[in-house]
Amino acid sequence: MPEKHKMTDEELTMMQEMVMENEEQEADNKVLEDIPEDEISDLPASFHMETYDEEENDIAIKSCIGSSLEEDKQLSDEEITDQDMQDDEEIDVSRLKLDEEDEKDLELDREDLEIRPNDIVILVANTEDDFSNLEVQIYDEENGSLYVHHEINLPDFPLCLSWMDFNPVPADPTKELESGSFVAVGTFKPGIEIWNLDILDVLEPSAILGGEEESMRKNVMPKVSSKKDRQIRLRHGSHTDAVMSLDWNHTHRNMLVSGSADHTVKVWDILTQNCLHTMQHHTNKVQCVRWNPSETTVLATASFDHRLLVLDGRHPDAFSSFPLSADVESIAWAPYQPNKLVAATEDGVVVCYDVRMNASEPLTRFQAHAGTVSAVSFAAQIPGMFATAGIDKTVKIWDLLHFDKEPKCIATKEMNVGGLYAMSFCIDTPFLLGCGGASGTLALWESSEKCVIEEHFQSRVQKNQQASVLAAAKVGEIAATLHAVDTQASTKQKKKKPKKKRSSQE
Repeated sequence: MPEKHKMTDEELTMMQEMVMENEEQEADNKVLEDIPEDEISDLPASFHMETYDEEENDIAIKSCIGSSLEEDKQLSDEEITDQDMQDDEEIDVSRLKLDEEDEKDLELDREDLEIRPNDIVILVANTEDDFSNLEVQIYDEENGSLYVHHEINLPDFPLCLSWMDFNPVPADPTKELESGSFVAVGTFKPGIEIWNLDILDVLEPSAILGGEEESMRKNVMPKVSSKKDRQIRLRHGSHTDAVMSLDWNHTHRNMLVSGSADHTVKVWDILTQNCLHTMQHHTNKVQCVRWNPSETTVLATASFDHRLLVLDGRHPDAFSSFPLSADVESIAWAPYQPNKLVAATEDGVVVCYDVRMNASEPLTRFQAHAGTVSAVSFAAQIPGMFATAGIDKTVKIWDLLHFDKEPKCIATKEMNVGGLYAMSFCIDTPFLLGCGGASGTLALWESSEKCVIEEHFQSRVQKNQQASVLAAAKVGEIAATLHAVDTQASTKQKKKKPKKKRSSQE
């Protein structure tokens, strides 16, 4: 059950300072009008304002109050009867009933806050006008109910999310791999905020990777006198522009990768909040980053430079490059064939590459939507079940089990939430997927409700364990291929060094 956040003395002081600074700012902006004294009318003489502050009046009032209290005390001592005692007992009984009702209400509140093992937790980032927040929504699959469990107010427009179970600030420093429920949020700012989802009414993130050097508290409400003079200083290793993509490494749990509008890809150590590597392979904004689900040091990145890159984090200077037809929108590794990588672009095209081949032509290319394909996702428990979402407001289900054949569209559904911007399968429920649209609403689809989908894929659900074993046996080929590319790149660099040196001397 999530804990309720308790404000510290430091946070209370911060809130008081914010209120005071708000009042000062309002006072500075308010236009004061001079009112001539002769326009102020005097109060009637009957009010005796000239003697209003004299102490005698205060003494008289206190005397009056004191005598009244004494009379009430005497009356209460003299007039207590059996009826009064009975009334008091009835009041006590009614209070007891109220206490019992309060306890029941509290128990109901506890039940509402409790997240049960079968509940599906969904993170939803919302923005309306200048207000942004992160909603933790709960879907009770058994009852078909969906509700907002709690929400976190975000200081900036959210661009990307990545859930993690790694605590960036462990309570016990000796237990570095402490678990929890956290989410990394990328915004238009260069910093990456990590929020604790287990605490209600949280005011600030548990950790910030990169971003401004000054603390968040100082930046929340800068003083008017220093607002113009304040220079933004970034922490060492920080991005310098918006953070557009994030992905947490499920195996190396302290590692998070980020892609930015500053054209770089960074790998972070969540525990130390330091940047481990900065990769500058792209020449435009980095829209997508994804760790390979099986070979966990292999990373895919995609940029608006129309290139899809695959590299090994142990040899970041070596990479394989694959061309794209337009600006990339989404990428995904095939969970049961981890050497296959899918990318979707704004021209509605989906391509699939075998990253071991380092070939310029994809295994598969097909027109998934008439407009932009905003998101792609594989069903984690059903080999070959693949979904695409588009700005055309629809989700399409495809059979992408055999990448060397033309994929077949099994079904199409309009989600009725406007143009779709995000979509993903649930990793714990085979056929369930969720998507977010322009209307600002989350839509869930139990795709097995369509008989054609259930009939087509149901037989594959029982075979998922065997498929995952076969996939694990093949993943080593990816790293070996990239390592071979690394060796070739190093040889080529050694041959080019003398030429580069001569040109610099000229």
